Amino acid sequence: MSVNREELKKMIDHITEQDAVEVLDFIGYLNMKRECEALNNFERASVSSMDFGIMKWITGAGMMFKQGDILLISIPIY
Repeated sequence: MSVNREELKKMIDHITEQDAVEVLDFIGYLNMKRECEALNNFERASVSSMDFGIMKWITGAGMMFKQGDILLISIPIY
């Protein structure tokens, strides 16, 4: 969807100060929402990659587990 930013700026120039505060707050909310989504996507990708690496290490070491087994792995946090 294309937005005419100049028209949007003109509309903002004609709203009350209180409405301008709410618009600014909403823009902050949208930015925060976008940042959280990006962080969640990065976290999911990191966990998925880490899971793959752990499973590759386990199977490479000749360890086999069946579904339902519990595997405890200590991972250092730096």
